[in-house]
Amino acid sequence: MINRLIQILLLFRNSNVKVIVVCLFLSTLLWFTLELNKEQSIEVSYPVEFQYNDSLFIPTTPLPEDIRILIKGTGWQVLSKYFGLSGSAVQYDIDNLLRSYVDYAKGGTTFILPASSQNQAKLRKSLEDVELQGIVADTLHLAFDRRIRRTLPLSIYHERSLAEDYQIDGEVTIEPKYVIFDGPEKIIKGLADPFVLDLPEKNISGKYNNKVSIALPESQAKLIVQDKSSARVSFDVAKYITKTMRLPVQKRGFPEAPKLAISQPQTTLTFKFKEADLGKVRLKSFAVFADFDRLNPTDSTLKLRLRRPNFIENYQLLPDKIKLTNLENKKP
Repeated sequence: MINRLIQILLLFRNSNVKVIVVCLFLSTLLWFTLELNKEQSIEVSYPVEFQYNDSLFIPTTPLPEDIRILIKGTGWQVLSKYFGLSGSAVQYDIDNLLRSYVDYAKGGTTFILPASSQNQAKLRKSLEDVELQGIVADTLHLAFDRRIRRTLPLSIYHERSLAEDYQIDGEVTIEPKYVIFDGPEKIIKGLADPFVLDLPEKNISGKYNNKVSIALPESQAKLIVQDKSSARVSFDVAKYITKTMRLPVQKRGFPEAPKLAISQPQTTLTFKFKEADLGKVRLKSFAVFADFDRLNPTDSTLKLRLRRPNFIENYQLLPDKIKLTNLENKKP
């Protein structure tokens, strides 16, 4: 059986095989040509373009590039449309539509109807030598918003960037000080004021002077144009020490009568200072006072006042107020 098949295959090695192949090719080409001369109906994608004032409006989602339509014509004609080899894109002037609906929609969806008689007429004119039988996509959804500009001051977020126990010492310099954003009104108005730059470095323990990217989230960056891409940020840092001490509460301006007692004779002070000022810290430089003229009569409490050196920062008293008790009202 196998030998018989081999013999049959060997027969096709002669020139008759070439003749058969050529005949098959010509007959297929002839059939294809005849079919293309007949009228055909086919669904195709047809390019569309939108005309509007882009200085006033901006799309917030990509605009459709084509619509699906049903056309009729000879095979050659519909084939050229199918592969986009002829005809110009249909133009939709949506400027007046946007002026009417963008404010109402507040950045939402505006739509047009390609199947309307007016829009079909435009499409028929663009199609030239084929007949429009119908429009498959009867509605195009367009998301637009008004285009605005907003100038925002720049600031930095440094909490995660400094080394432990380090703080910014002095002023932060940012150049340029402002950035201009151009884009959809809803997004632009939602940007933080000031616009915060996130320092990419970590464990900063010395003078900082670097360029920092003025970056938007990816979803916003696709829609917004900004006049600056980066800013130079510079500042000095200093290492700080945290210290805690117990201080007596000193009474001032208290009357001789009635005899008043304070609820807390001592308070705890926690504060920070630069490591360079360590030699300046003296216990005698600190004092806590309870001034009677600061009495709150509604709850009989006094807000404590602290005397401290000027280089002390971020201080806290616990407790920061005390309560007065009239000893003469106490029963024996």
